[in-house]
Amino acid sequence: MPENYPGDSIVRMDKMKPMKTPAQKRQIRIAVIVLLVVIATGVGAYFLLIPKEATYQLSDYQTATVRLITLNNIVQAGGTVVILLQLDIPNKQAGYAQGLLVKEGDTITEETILAELEFPDLEDYLFDKQIELTSAESSLRQTITSFKHSRAKLLRDIVEEEKNVEKLIRLVEVYASRQSELENARKSLAELQYSLAEQDDLHALAVENGQNTITQYKAQIERLEEDIEGA
Repeated sequence: MPENYPGDSIVRMDKMKPMKTPAQKRQIRIAVIVLLVVIATGVGAYFLLIPKEATYQLSDYQTATVRLITLNNIVQAGGTVVILLQLDIPNKQAGYAQGLLVKEGDTITEETILAELEFPDLEDYLFDKQIELTSAESSLRQTITSFKHSRAKLLRDIVEEEKNVEKLIRLVEVYASRQSELENARKSLAELQYSLAEQDDLHALAVENGQNTITQYKAQIERLEEDIEGA
């Protein structure tokens, strides 16, 4: 057997792989690329061809406030409908039945005239309302006149008190002991001015109430005149 020298290597032939040529390596790379393309194409086709869920795009909307309410219960029941045999029909004005225009068993509608009523006291009632209207108008004039006189008196008192205050101011400059009188005069002037403002408010309220009363009487008289003409 030949001897082994240092630096020599022993190569086992059964462990050696055949060397690939550059052409074979290029073919392998092309095959790998083709395989990747096929896989990518299959995955893309899968996602493109599978059915998609329908989607909706909300282009316009309105807002609303959610509120909690109580629902009413609906109760269903059976029974018999009973028709009234007698019905009271009140009239707006008191009067006497002059004559019935329908008889028992007649079919009536909303426009059917059932009876003719006589109002013998309407003219007397109208006369009373006219007297009340005249009285209300006279009372309003008296109220206005009374307030005018009261206001004029308050204005005169205010002018006199203002003069008194001015006089006391001059006296206080000379006599300091008159200071208390000046304070009292100023207090009286303030009270008079307050009374004047209160008087004006009461006057406006009284005039408004009087005018409202007159307006009501006029409306009642107008309705009574229409009732008398239509009777």
